[in-house]
Amino acid sequence: MPDRIRKTFYLFSIILLALFMFIIVIFTFMNLDYADYLSGIMKGVQVPLFLLTGAIFLFAFVHVAGIPIERYNQKQRNRCAAIVGILIAVIQIMVIYFIRSPLRSDPGMVFDQALDMFQSGTISPTAIEGYFSIYPNNIPLCIYEHLILKLGGTLGLNYKYFLLYLDFINVVFIDLAMFFAYRIIQMLFTGTKALKFLVLSAMNPLLYAYTILVYTSTLSMPFIMGLIYFFLLALREKKAVNKVIYTILATLIFYFGFQLRVTVIITLLAIGIYMLLQRREKLNKAGVLRLVKSVFIIAVTLALAGGCYHILEKKYVKFDYSQTAFPVTHWLMMGAQGSGGFNTEDFNYTFSLPTKEERVQANLEEYKRRISDLGVDGTIHLILNKLKVTWSDGLDATIDSLSDNKTYYAVNDYLTGSKKDIFVSYCHMYNLLLMILVLISAVRGLKRRFDQPVFIISLNLLGGIIFHLIWETGAAYNICFTFLVLILANDGQEWFCMHMKKNKAHRALMGTCALGLVSTTLFLFAGYHEMVEVPFKQYPIAANQDFHENECPALLSGDEIVQTFVTNRAFNRIGIKVRNFTGEENTSLYKVQLLDEENQVIVTDEVVGSLAFDTDYYRIPLETIVPDKATTYKLKITTQKADENHNIVFMMYNTGNWNIYEDGKLSLNGEETRGSLTFQIYQSLEESFLSPKKYLALAVFLLALELFLSAILLIQKPDKETSEK
Repeated sequence: MPDRIRKTFYLFSIILLALFMFIIVIFTFMNLDYADYLSGIMKGVQVPLFLLTGAIFLFAFVHVAGIPIERYNQKQRNRCAAIVGILIAVIQIMVIYFIRSPLRSDPGMVFDQALDMFQSGTISPTAIEGYFSIYPNNIPLCIYEHLILKLGGTLGLNYKYFLLYLDFINVVFIDLAMFFAYRIIQMLFTGTKALKFLVLSAMNPLLYAYTILVYTSTLSMPFIMGLIYFFLLALREKKAVNKVIYTILATLIFYFGFQLRVTVIITLLAIGIYMLLQRREKLNKAGVLRLVKSVFIIAVTLALAGGCYHILEKKYVKFDYSQTAFPVTHWLMMGAQGSGGFNTEDFNYTFSLPTKEERVQANLEEYKRRISDLGVDGTIHLILNKLKVTWSDGLDATIDSLSDNKTYYAVNDYLTGSKKDIFVSYCHMYNLLLMILVLISAVRGLKRRFDQPVFIISLNLLGGIIFHLIWETGAAYNICFTFLVLILANDGQEWFCMHMKKNKAHRALMGTCALGLVSTTLFLFAGYHEMVEVPFKQYPIAANQDFHENECPALLSGDEIVQTFVTNRAFNRIGIKVRNFTGEENTSLYKVQLLDEENQVIVTDEVVGSLAFDTDYYRIPLETIVPDKATTYKLKITTQKADENHNIVFMMYNTGNWNIYEDGKLSLNGEETRGSLTFQIYQSLEESFLSPKKYLALAVFLLALELFLSAILLIQKPDKETSEK
């Protein structure tokens, strides 16, 4: 391949990545989603200015933290890297231990089936509404989860700690991906740059939030990074034996990673394109022999790995899913509407078609129709929507995962509750910083040669962006690419920091920080009234279980539900999620009682069928109850009037495999189950966002930190030689 074609392809790829990143940065400037209170009081240009101010000082912090790192020798860098890595792991373990969030949606269904296999021995084709018949792509994950849990059980782990154990495995996978990324940066750049990468990663709030999301998005991380790492090792290795070992490891990582999440193939394609661009001459006899040997090793490894997995699947899967599985065309069809996310109408449409052939044909026809209807303007709008949804959100849909906790404390109000705006703002500011730094790295790539291995990282991220422009997407779909983003952000950070040694750039940063300090001061002054003096409606959670099955039994005459819950927080509202299929014509009636630990009735109320909204919480107000310690309460629902035509379905998660709300117990007609009602216990109140003392403490902390960073930058002198030049 001529050099001109290689360079053209390389420049086209980098320009395309830079263009996408520029668009994403623009969207990220505007994104303050989930900061409900702050986004309500900020208008127009205030949102991007607010986010930019935070991003500037986050960068200043990273830059200042990197100043002493520049002077470290290798031994000091290794010691510091170990300390930062251990610190990250400790915080992650604290998160999974104290938050104890249950798995929801797809991760929860996979975990549920992995537990069910202890009794059934196989994956059910009909459980959870035929989930694995429709989505067999999650069968490998389910099998591996079951084997991991089985190992835990063999080692004597109690059943009730299985989810915590799985969270810990998730932490190991995430941190293994981080280790691979760290080693890749050491190989491609320097140890100093690798240590700065760890510091940048340690500041990432989602690196801790991801720990409770045990799914392919997190578990595939080390396979993406490990594939690149062992490929680079094989590429650089001189010894034939070591090269074979690295090739086998890379092949195994690809095979099992691809089983978990299809996006791992993007990494393989990036590596393949990179290798193709490096081939300058025709293969000689020795080159052909090496190629044949490599292909043979890869083929044998894939065959052995595939054979081992086939044995596993044959043992645990006793049904044929070739006709029931949703075809690839289903996700293409879903990706061609709205913002490209999941929607029930498309699911029902594909599900209604009886055969695989009909589904493929109907999906393709619908996909073509949608693309045709979109036209040029509509397609551009769809692309922009998908870029915004997938990459500009600084939360990656983790708020929902964090919101269901075993026990609720005051800190939960500031993480996922009514006062989450500060945490959410930090996430958005950090994401803005990352996106800007990746954009800088992409622009910097225009001056690089196409044969530099860092191109694999850029090409992989570009492939991830393009893939989700075609495929179904969502805010959490970028999670598996996290460390690609962090590597490129680290590259952009290093380029920026390098320019800080120049007089002009140093003065520009000082001026920017000064403006940022003024901006922060103005925001604090302007926000005092709204944040301290104006009360707003808040709903602090006392106990919560928000997950449910789609099909639950109706509560008929003589039936009774009892759900216990534990809380030490004040509450004055009870919410019970219900289905009402007959609307206002529903004549059913249910008595609801709240009992204390002595079985004394505290509250008696009713659920009136005609007043219940379908698939919503039926909310019961009560006088504020303030427990003086962690107290067990009993929620009792008894049928007063109901029949087959007029009834209420009280939603619950009760597959019998695990108690999703482990602090409580669900009993149906006096029989204890391993399940939970879908309910909320919370307080409805009006108060200001922060008290004067807390607001003062926040203001002092922010201004002191910004003054400290500005002072360090002021003391730091630009490089003399660079300045003179």
